[in-house]
Amino acid sequence: MTNAQANSSWVPVAVLVKFDAAATGTAAVKRVSQGNTYTLGICAFAGASNVVWVADCEYPFGFGDVLLFESTATNGVAQVLVRGE
Repeated sequence: MTNAQANSSWVPVAVLVKFDAAATGTAAVKRVSQGNTYTLGICAFAGASNVVWVADCEYPFGFGDVLLFESTATNGVAQVLVRGE
């Protein structure tokens, strides 16, 4: 998810993922800013149909910053909750 708004920023509150079936793997939430990638959270899970990441502090996303969710498990739906700044 890319912030394409030149005059606003947002802060991710949580990322929720629901897999189509119970899955085992790893998941990571990352921020890409000015060509640099920062890992905000990573977890391993087994037999999970849902994975939730809740931000432990404010990570402001300005123009061009990207929120990236990566998982070894596939086939699901992700929802990103953000708060405007």
